[in-house]
Amino acid sequence: MGGWPVSVWKRRISVRRDMPAWPANNPGAYRTGFNDRIADTTFRWLDDSVNVNRTKDVKAGFAEILADQYDPQDMIDKMVEIIGADRGKYRNVWPPAVEELVKQVQDAVWTRTVPGT
Repeated sequence: MGGWPVSVWKRRISVRRDMPAWPANNPGAYRTGFNDRIADTTFRWLDDSVNVNRTKDVKAGFAEILADQYDPQDMIDKMVEIIGADRGKYRNVWPPAVEELVKQVQDAVWTRTVPGT
């Protein structure tokens, strides 16, 4: 599901469900209405006669993403906790399952080799 880093004062909280092609300023896979606006806007310009991506495929992708969004209250509570703390980690990822996914994705990038080497 959609989700890119969310910048906050003092520290960074990152949220990621997976790695779809979402804009870098997306607050994440949370039911805030932001993702719904991205979907709505896409269909203002998406045109099967000129775009490689087919409308029916994009609609199916958005339907899956929009059906599985997190409740934003959980992230709000975590942000209040982290921002208000005197000490903490440099990087914070929430929820814990997403933290593991981010670590796996980053490890895969850092350990990937160039073919033929």
